[in-house]
Formats: sequence, C-alpha cells, structure tokens
Amino acid sequence: MHAICSFPSLHLVTVMFKTRLLLTSALCALALALPASETEAQTFFSTTSGAAGSIDPNWTVAANVLGGQYNAGFGGFGGTFGSAYRWTINYDAWFGPRPGTVTPPLISNNAAATNGGNTYFTFRQSFDLTGFDPNTAVLTFRWACDDTNEYTGAVGWTPQFVLNGGPLQGARTCGSYSLGSSVSLSSGFVSGMNVLDFYVQGNGLFDGFGLETESFTAARTTSVPEPTSFALLGAGVMAMGVAARRRVQRP
Repeated sequence: MHAICSFPSLHLVTVMFKTRLLLTSALCALALALPASETEAQTFFSTTSGAAGSIDPNWTVAANVLGGQYNAGFGGFGGTFGSAYRWTINYDAWFGPRPGTVTPPLISNNAAATNGGNTYFTFRQSFDLTGFDPNTAVLTFRWACDDTNEYTGAVGWTPQFVLNGGPLQGARTCGSYSLGSSVSLSSGFVSGMNVLDFYVQGNGLFDGFGLETESFTAARTTSVPEPTSFALLGAGVMAMGVAARRRVQRP
C-alpha cells in the first residue's frame, strides 16, 4: 500500500521541473539558431522606367562587341562597358498599335538608340547572392530586343544570354521590341557576385533591349548553430539523465 501511494519528493519534483525548463530553453535556442528553409525574394532589376534619356543605374552596355567568336567567361565578345540610357524615342508611336503586346522601357548605348549600322551589344547586370544557396536560386523574366531574327551573326541566332560565363542560351525567347514568353533560370548561379549578359544585334536604326523581372528567389545558406546552443542542449539532456537515475535509485 505504501508503494502504491508513494509520491516523489519535493526535491525530485523541483529537479524534474528545472530540467524540463532547461531542455525546453535549449531546444528553442537551437531552433532559433537554425536558418529557415523558405526561399526569400532577391533583387534583379527590370530596365528603367525613368525619364526619357535618363541613365539606367542597374544596367551597363558594351557596343561594337562582335570582334570574333564568343569566348566563354565574363569577357564574352569583349568591349568596354558604359552607361545604358532610356530611349528618347516614342516607340509606341513608331511601332503603332500592337494588340496583345507589352513594350517595356527600352535602353540602349545612347539615348537616341541609333548607331548608323549593324551593331552588336552586350547588356549586363551584376547581382549578389552572398549568404544564399545558389543551387536554390530561380530567376524568371521576360525580355524584348532588337532584333529578334533579322540577322544570324556571331552568336548564331540573336539574341541570346549568358549567366556567369556559361553557355549561350535563350535563343528565340526574346520578343521583337515587346516582351517575349517567360524564361526561368534555375542553374548556373554561384555564391557571391553573379553576372548575366544579354547579347543583342541591332540594325543601327533603333537598337535596344528591355527586361521585366517576374520573380527571383533563393534560400539562405545553411549555417551551423552557435556553440552556446549545443552547450545548453547538452546541459538539459545531462540533467534529465541525472534526474532519471535518481528516480530509479530512490528506495
């Protein structure tokens, strides 16, 4: 009867309560130390919607970059990069009504968007994925350019794009001065700085490029929990072990 009605001592109850409290705190600290697995929005800028003739601060452009075959790496076709400008041309009036099309803000190597002859361009944007897992990055966009299929020059079929000096890709995805279909990039990203180059061939009359970012996400890099979190968790586990042993040894 005594064994059936016996209760743990007040000291043991106190130890068990403190142990569970310590373990709960340790688990909470460990959970806070671990990064969330959800993806987060990243920044890749659409072409500017600023005033006509203004500089687009997020893009650079190199003109007359033909110079030979494409070389892998950030050099591409070579050329010197400079400012990209929002067109001063009223392109909606120039192209006329085009039902079902969307014309983004177009940029070129000069505000007039004219170069007097057949010219190749590289439009470039750099972006930083420091602290994020490049294997989880997904960039979705639509783009427009001059010209879509009037010439087949050094890039084989213009226009195309290159991520971080990788292979040429994206043939036939560009719209003729209007946004084409959505393009998604999910590989080829690196940790730290990234570079996305768009190779465009213009006829010299109206040379340009436009892009609309639809989404860009990546997950944070998995980090190691703080040593204090492990220490706190270990202390809680040890205390529970001591409490359990005392309960077993209690007469």
